Amino acid sequence: MGRRPSASVSSAAAGFTLTELLVVLALIVVLLALVTPRLLSAKARADEKLCHAQAALITQAIVEYRLDHGEDPGQTIDEVLSKLKDKENGRAAYLDDTVEATCDGGGFTLTSEGGASKVIWQKNGEKQQ
Repeated sequence: MGRRPSASVSSAAAGFTLTELLVVLALIVVLLALVTPRLLSAKARADEKLCHAQAALITQAIVEYRLDHGEDPGQTIDEVLSKLKDKENGRAAYLDDTVEATCDGGGFTLTSEGGASKVIWQKNGEKQQ
């Protein structure tokens, strides 16, 4: 039978030095510092796109309501959302309950362009476009 190598290993080859560990840790910190701002801004852009999509969804629900009833569902965003979420005569609501009057720190505003109601979303503190 062959002889097995000795199980003892010198302490110098047994692990990493403190300097090596600190260099690796510093590299990880630098990489996180570079990546984190991009991830946060991507999330903010995604949240903003979601709010604009919800505004378009509310606007489309207003159009459908107007076609069915011959009038707008209300004068304020709260009245509009309330009527669009109501189920009437067994019919499904125009909007589900997940749509709220605020979105990501901003709010929906009901506007009228050429007699047609439209919903826009704007962040708090921004002027209407």
